[in-house]
Amino acid sequence: MRLADDAHKAVNNRQYTVAVMLDLEKAFDPVWHDGLLCKMEKMGLNGNTLNFVADFLASRSIRVRVGVAMSNSYHLQNGTPHGSVISPLLFLIMVNDIEEPNNRVRLSLYADDSATWKSGPNLAALIKDIQRFLDRLTEFFDRWGFKLSVAKTEATVFTRNRQFRPNDVKLTIGGSLIKVEKTVRFLGVVFDRALTWSAHVDYVVARCSKRQFAKGASRQTVGSQ
Repeated sequence: MRLADDAHKAVNNRQYTVAVMLDLEKAFDPVWHDGLLCKMEKMGLNGNTLNFVADFLASRSIRVRVGVAMSNSYHLQNGTPHGSVISPLLFLIMVNDIEEPNNRVRLSLYADDSATWKSGPNLAALIKDIQRFLDRLTEFFDRWGFKLSVAKTEATVFTRNRQFRPNDVKLTIGGSLIKVEKTVRFLGVVFDRALTWSAHVDYVVARCSKRQFAKGASRQTVGSQ
């Protein structure tokens, strides 16, 4: 809602909103155990709480099976268990100290889904400010063992200016260009460049039709039996 509100205001004022939907590779797997415990101590989480998390992460190992062959066992120094109730919380603690953006650049974090954006009348200035913040984010993630996926990270510019050219938008992560798309997804919502919401409506209709078809097929199967 924050992103949609900012983008709508900018479009209605004939301005731009440059947005980047960020994707972390295997977000829970790179969580560094010692770094996490250190951050918890700095937050004032000591005593039984810290000991519980330390025991929860300790002595975890991994083996790989290929057919009947089994690899050696390796001790894990990174990662939180998939499916665990507290794994998302531990991940959030790990990224909680991301430095807040400045120059009115906005940041939204929801578990491992995140986005950054900024609105204004000068497209070139917006791109520069977003790029500066992307560089800071990349430095933070590199320092703590995370990696932004360039292939899955997408950018868009919300505008109804017919003279807008996507090729003018050059944003990078680690020197690699980010794809600039007409539509992007964030937290299950499809945003289109002109904010008509037609792409999201089509997406919802397609999902409903697929489920309706699956239910109909299931009933026919039961009826035939």
